[in-house]
Amino acid sequence: MNAEHLLTHFDRLAAAPDAIPRLRRFILDLAVRGKLVGQDPNEGTGSSLLTEIERGQVILLSSQRLKKTQAAIF
Repeated sequence: MNAEHLLTHFDRLAAAPDAIPRLRRFILDLAVRGKLVGQDPNEGTGSSLLTEIERGQVILLSSQRLKKTQAAIF
């Protein structure tokens, strides 16, 4: 199911007995896949963000502004 299909058949789907849990799962799935909002290519990828965070942690750990126990949270 995709967003267009959902909107086209929303009235029928909303009347189904298990409609609310299914709609919640569908919306969560769309959100996880980044389909609810437009994607900005200038923002980069999730992996590039993680790399940037790790680099920042290394800098903070080396300057002793962050303890290893705090770095483990991220």
